Amino acid sequence: MKTFADYVEQIKEKHGVTSTYAVAKMLGVSQGNMSNMIHERSNVPNLIRCRVADLLEIDPTEVIASLEWQREDKEEVRDYWKSVFFRHCRAASMAGLVAAMLSGVPVDAKAGGVGDITNSLHNPRLCELVYP
Repeated sequence: MKTFADYVEQIKEKHGVTSTYAVAKMLGVSQGNMSNMIHERSNVPNLIRCRVADLLEIDPTEVIASLEWQREDKEEVRDYWKSVFFRHCRAASMAGLVAAMLSGVPVDAKAGGVGDITNSLHNPRLCELVYP
């Protein structure tokens, strides 16, 4: 599961920026609010979660489920959010696998690429998961 700080780092990499301030501007939040969210002193509003997903070109379900899992105290509810996250990632991985297969680009199965059907459906290369 990823933290808000993990998503911020992904945004920096994807958009070629080095400062958290630049990401805060992209998300439309102040530096103070950004710092509070990164250091888990305040909750990340759903609007910001969706903006994170938009900037990373991923489904908001991944971001919402991951961040809800982190802030929840009840194990039963945490398990639910984790299952939502992994169900979503399996579906996203399957879509990526199908897209790769339909693209006609040959992939060496021994290299463990997306064309290797023996890979798990929630392949970390496709889902970019950070396991706890």
